Amino acid sequence: MKTAAARSFAWGILLSAVLGAGCAPRVCPPAFSLYGYQRVAVIPFDNQTQDPALASDLEAEMVDQVLQLNAVPVIDANLTAAYLRGLGTDPASVPTDPALMKKIADHFKADLLLVGTATGYVEILKDGAPFRAEDTGQWGFKTFRKVSVAAKAQLLDPNSGSLVWSDKNQGYSWTDTFNPLPVPEGPQLPAFLDHFINLANVVANRVLGKGDSEPAVINENDPAQLIYPHSHYFADLRGKATYEVVNAIVDDFRGHNGWTPGTAMANP
Repeated sequence: MKTAAARSFAWGILLSAVLGAGCAPRVCPPAFSLYGYQRVAVIPFDNQTQDPALASDLEAEMVDQVLQLNAVPVIDANLTAAYLRGLGTDPASVPTDPALMKKIADHFKADLLLVGTATGYVEILKDGAPFRAEDTGQWGFKTFRKVSVAAKAQLLDPNSGSLVWSDKNQGYSWTDTFNPLPVPEGPQLPAFLDHFINLANVVANRVLGKGDSEPAVINENDPAQLIYPHSHYFADLRGKATYEVVNAIVDDFRGHNGWTPGTAMANP
């Protein structure tokens, strides 16, 4: 006869096996499969941010990542923009004009239209108080930099004029840089620290690239001011955040755990 402890142990093993089987990775088709479509025509992305280049950069990243899927040919937004100019209309009219959608589709022989919007762009720059690093004994301060990018994208069926897929997401990238301070040892230390508590003196010791320029702020910067054109740190963070938000959106078009085209499809 099994003891209570033995029975409990056996049930524990069985429960673990059941739970383990339920959590095992399974082949997952894309949330929306682009495989099997004829062409996707990209409409120039809209921009709702203070960064005038963000929409086109998101658009280019989206095209790159969709092409990497090898799922469907893509008509570049430069071509659709030129066609729309020839018609005397603009990209913003496309989602609400079924007749215009059909014209674009017929002209480019596309059965999907991709529209997108840059919905948010934020840069954050903060300097911390001076401190002494425990590992090196070096005095310094940290500069926190962060960029957030938000976007949304939609796929339209030009034959019906209907919305067939939509997603929105946010991507961000950050860095926390240590900036050494020329603080000497000895009785003059308090005076030097008082000197570096002053924000202007701290900012002067930020580690920057050649030719870089960043504003002297310790909180979220003015939304009307863009740091990334003048700072290699922010330019790099912006590029990474743009990649991250597009990668999260395009993930809807990817299969997972070994899914391959020609198997189960997520959408007919």
